Amino acid sequence: MKDFFPEYLTSYANLRDHFEENFDGLQPRERGQKFAKVVQGVVPHTSLESRGFGEPELQQESHDEGVDLIATHPSSRDVLCIQSKYTLRDKNDLDSVINKFQSYHAKHFADTAGPFFALSRVSIGDEPTAYFQIVSGNDLHNVLRERS
Repeated sequence: MKDFFPEYLTSYANLRDHFEENFDGLQPRERGQKFAKVVQGVVPHTSLESRGFGEPELQQESHDEGVDLIATHPSSRDVLCIQSKYTLRDKNDLDSVINKFQSYHAKHFADTAGPFFALSRVSIGDEPTAYFQIVSGNDLHNVLRERS
């Protein structure tokens, strides 16, 4: 693996160390902006990319409503809404992101689109399918166990 990837991509611990080195001295807002730009470059290489989404665009941060990046599908109305959270440490942080996703969905998609968590997507009639993704610098296994 080391032959193909830089050292910081060989383990989660090395990646966290790399982020910490590069984010050292930054204010939380600056760190969040920098992490969102990293996420922008990584998302096209995730499983959702196979659904044909383009590169996500950064949203205006003062009006992001809990969605930092949005990717659209070039041949459908589908949309991928992404929250990048460098630090997401516990159940309360995760619940906050999900609440913001619910508010964003309620504001930007018609009520006729159906329940927010229906099969992890929403698609009724002319409404786009809305996918929501969280990308964090933290290992979320413990957070998810804590939430269930």
